[in-house]
Amino acid sequence: MVVRNDGVVLGAHCNCTAGLGESCSHVSAVLFSIWQHNNGRKEEIAVSSKKCKWATPSEDSLNKVEYQQGKDIIFNNTQQYKKGKSSKGHSAPPAFPPLTAAEQAKLYNNLSQCRTQEEQIIKPVVLSVVKEYAASYVPKAVMLDVPEPLTNLYNKQLRDLNLAELQDRAEALFEDITVTKEQVQKILSIIAGMCVCLSERERHGHDHTVET
Repeated sequence: MVVRNDGVVLGAHCNCTAGLGESCSHVSAVLFSIWQHNNGRKEEIAVSSKKCKWATPSEDSLNKVEYQQGKDIIFNNTQQYKKGKSSKGHSAPPAFPPLTAAEQAKLYNNLSQCRTQEEQIIKPVVLSVVKEYAASYVPKAVMLDVPEPLTNLYNKQLRDLNLAELQDRAEALFEDITVTKEQVQKILSIIAGMCVCLSERERHGHDHTVET
């Protein structure tokens, strides 16, 4: 970039494609940075470079707004809604009666039979809190007959013990730990399955990279 002492730009060049015409955005950015520095402006982070966040409501609005359940919140213009019309000119939504026990049971049953177009089973998360369907949402790791993980033995109250007391405590716990052959075989089969999944992912990822 060639600039006179009085600030007049005589010429500029950039290695980018548009820079051959001496008027690319990179040249503009450099000029703007020089102008900003010379004018003594503080460098601030652009809004687009900051993390997204909700606008902080004023204290006055917080005092006026009461906490309500989502089903009771009116998201339309309040004044128009009171007149029986929403902000889009539609009538206020009608109040639907609650579902009967039979209707709820039918809804849950229909949800439990959801399938994709490929006939794969879908497990709607809402059924995980329904007593009749919650059992199928229990993680497999909880249902497996495997030894208790060592992390469950942690007790923060034992941090005050000295080394000898901790060793005695560890020996006592070690004697109580039992692992059967069946549990060992089950753990080995789980590890083998995990290795197969990882190798399949790596292979598919490699194939995708090659095709790309």
